[in-house]
Amino acid sequence: MHWVKTTLQDPKSERFVGWDSAKKRYDDSRRVAIVMGNYIVVIALLREKERQARFITAYVGDTVRKKGRLSTIELIRSGPIWKEEKPLIRQAGSAGAFLDSATSGGE
Repeated sequence: MHWVKTTLQDPKSERFVGWDSAKKRYDDSRRVAIVMGNYIVVIALLREKERQARFITAYVGDTVRKKGRLSTIELIRSGPIWKEEKPLIRQAGSAGAFLDSATSGGE
């Protein structure tokens, strides 16, 4: 999971608005980041706690394009680009300590 930290810290990562599959729409409180072509990290920004987020998932986007269906990466890149208003400083949730060190540069 070393690449999760790398993804969160990488200023060159591609960032997109996340998809809420339960509501079938894009959700501005979710951020999807892609680095090194296909490494994906998804976090949810906590609206009630400014500048905090919860780790959702991290995975290799290796699903390939099939007839009539985009690959994982193509699907993410077809969505809206993330516009960061305020950088994340502190993280919360089950992976909070890990994410906090990842965004602040600590170990």
